Amino acid sequence: SLVDTVAAAALTGARECLKRLAETIPSPIQSIAIRVCPPLPNSVEARIRDNRAQVVADSVMYRMAMATAAQERGWSIGWYDRKEVMGRAASAMEVPDITPTLVALGKRAGPPWQAQHKLAAAAALSLLASTDHRNGSA
Repeated sequence: SLVDTVAAAALTGARECLKRLAETIPSPIQSIAIRVCPPLPNSVEARIRDNRAQVVADSVMYRMAMATAAQERGWSIGWYDRKEVMGRAASAMEVPDITPTLVALGKRAGPPWQAQHKLAAAAALSLLASTDHRNGSA
């Protein structure tokens, strides 16, 4: 029951955050990029027994809440793999290397422009070429 309570709170929070985001961005949002979720055992009990599952279960719950909230808003979900996203972004931008594009975006955005910002930008850019919106499991 505690897991269900936390999952409901995560979904409520995701809905509120995406609502505020949509109100802040001047252009309509059509899609959102979310990192692919690692597979988890099916039951809560099995997840509690599995050390790896214990470590990642919260992040999976939050990603799935964000995906649900985005889908409720009519946004498509672009699931990305951290290992592939830079290549997919380069492909979407039709360039051999996405690094110069990310550097230019960083200069325009200003500090801080860190690794997580580059990853988020690459994930967003990769959606431009993606018609393959995979489900949330690896």
